[in-house]
Amino acid sequence: MPHIPVLYQTVLTHATVSEGELWIDCTLGRGGHCQGLLERGARVIGLDRDEQALAETQERLQPYIRSGHLTLLHQNFRQLKEILSTHQLEGVSGIIADLGVSSPQLDQAERGFSFMASGPLDMRMDRSQGLSALEWIIANEYQHIARILRQYGEEPRAQQLAREIKAWSEEGLTDTLSLARRIESATPMKLRRKLKKHPATRVFQALRIAVNDELGALEQLLEEGPSCLELHGRLLLISFHSLEDRLIKQRFRALSEPPPPPRRGLPPPPHEPPAFNHHPRKGVIASEEERLENPRARSARLRVLTRIRSER
Repeated sequence: MPHIPVLYQTVLTHATVSEGELWIDCTLGRGGHCQGLLERGARVIGLDRDEQALAETQERLQPYIRSGHLTLLHQNFRQLKEILSTHQLEGVSGIIADLGVSSPQLDQAERGFSFMASGPLDMRMDRSQGLSALEWIIANEYQHIARILRQYGEEPRAQQLAREIKAWSEEGLTDTLSLARRIESATPMKLRRKLKKHPATRVFQALRIAVNDELGALEQLLEEGPSCLELHGRLLLISFHSLEDRLIKQRFRALSEPPPPPRRGLPPPPHEPPAFNHHPRKGVIASEEERLENPRARSARLRVLTRIRSER
C-alpha cells in the first residue's frame, strides 16, 4: 500500500507555494509533502533523522536532486539554524514539519515502534546514535520511567506500569509484543473495556518521545524556526497529540498576539505590532473523508504561522 501523506491537500493549500521559493522539509520521510512542494516549483532542503527514509526518498525523487531542486540531509531539524548558516542562507520562504513517527516506521516490526507485531524494542528514529528504548529502560530507575509515562504519555497508572516495565526488562525480555502483553495483563479487565485503544498505546508513545527527545527538538524548532522565515514566509506544523499541539499553540499565540495586560483593568504594556499571524486559530483537521481513507489522519492537526512584518 503506498504511503499517504497526512493532510496533503490541506498542506499545499496553506503553503501557497510560488515558483522558485526555498522550503525546508524538516521531516522528509517518504517525501510525500516534499514532492507536492517540488511539483509546484519550490526548491527544497529535505531533512530526516532516519537514514532508511532518506535512502528510499533519494531514489524516488532522484530527478529533482539531479536538477538541483532538492537537497537531502541526514540531520535533526533542531539543527535548523546551523543548517541555514552552513548553506549561507539568511531565511527561507517556508518550513514544514510532520511530527511524530511515520507510517512506514510503524509498519516495520524491526524498528520497534509498534506492538502490532513482535520486534526488538528499539524506537530510535536515527539508529546510528543514542540508546534504544530497551537500553533506555535498563539505564533508568522505575521512578524516572514513571515520570516519563506521566509526562509524555499522560498515563494515569504511570507508577504501577513503570514497575511492570522495569520487572519485564529484568526478566531478560526484549521484544515489543511481550512488553505490550505485560502492560495489558497489568491492566484490570474493567479498565480495558473502557479504553478505546490498546492499554500499551500511551506507554509506547511516552517511550518513543523520551528516546528521541521529540519534545525537546520541537521546542527548539519553535524557538528558532520563526526567525528563519522571510517576510510572508510560512511555518506549517502537523501534530498528532495534545503535548505537541499545546506547545505549538502557545508559541504561535505568543508570537501573533499582543502581550496581555499585567493586571485586569490595566492597559497592556507598550509593544510593537505582532510580526506573525496564526491562522486559522484553531488549526486545521482532516476531513471525514480523509479520516476514513487514512486512519493516521484522525488525530492530525495543522497549524500555520506566517511572518507579516520584517524584523528591524
